[in-house]
Amino acid sequence: MSKVFSSDKEIIKQWSRKKRINVYQLEKKKVYLDNKRIDELPNCLVSLLMNTTHLCLSRNYLTTLPESMGLLTNIKNLNLENNQLTNLDPIRTLSNLQYLKINSNKVEEIPDDFFDNFRDLEHLLAKNNLISNIPGSISNCIYLHILQLEKNNLTGIPEAILKCTSLEMLSLSENYIETIPENVDELLLLNYLSIRKNQISKLPKNICFLFNLETLICSKNYISILPSTLGHLKSLKS
Repeated sequence: MSKVFSSDKEIIKQWSRKKRINVYQLEKKKVYLDNKRIDELPNCLVSLLMNTTHLCLSRNYLTTLPESMGLLTNIKNLNLENNQLTNLDPIRTLSNLQYLKINSNKVEEIPDDFFDNFRDLEHLLAKNNLISNIPGSISNCIYLHILQLEKNNLTGIPEAILKCTSLEMLSLSENYIETIPENVDELLLLNYLSIRKNQISKLPKNICFLFNLETLICSKNYISILPSTLGHLKSLKS
């Protein structure tokens, strides 16, 4: 554990007391600080979290994250959902991250290089934000299995998502997407695809090559005719 200076100890002590948090809980591998009415995190708090692998900060009032969070490189599971965050920059260096949950925040833009260090990311849950685009760097997430982006402001499916060939679940419901790329069949392992409540008028013929697809949800669009090739999807259940 990093050295904690006396001045920092006092700051942490006062902050913990105010939030009714047992300071000794902060030194564990798994730290749960959900629903604590937290509106800010002191920079020096990181000194107690250096060995943390699971950090839950959901259901708080955070609008920003301290820059020092980028030092928590042991974190594998980070839950930030149900806050008021607009900027995720401080966590872009968390190279061991496998699970990131940012549902129900106010994120509008994700920096171009945000995913550069997220090679091991497996789950990205980012529904109910204001995201209008996904940067090309997401293609670095070669182990990404689950991507949830429903209830955002996407107008299309970024080409980079189709490079995440380990994807098994892709949820894009309740956006403003107009077309599905013809090369969607590059997601060979996909077994769940939800594009419900968008502005899609037709499905690409190549969707028939998603041989592992078990669930396809495409209701509440402008699709009048389904491609006959859907019959080739023998695994399709719903």
